[in-house]
Amino acid sequence: PEGVRLVAGYICADCLIQISCTDVEDPKYAFYVAKLKELWQAG
Repeated sequence: PEGVRLVAGYICADCLIQISCTDVEDPKYAFYVAKLKELWQAG
């Protein structure tokens, strides 16, 4: 499967696209940042 393995998790290719295409002003961006932070801290 295509995607990125992080310290404590995995981000699929579809999610990578959503994250990279989301404008920083979009409320979803803050959600993605928070979830990435959780993954980072879990590792």
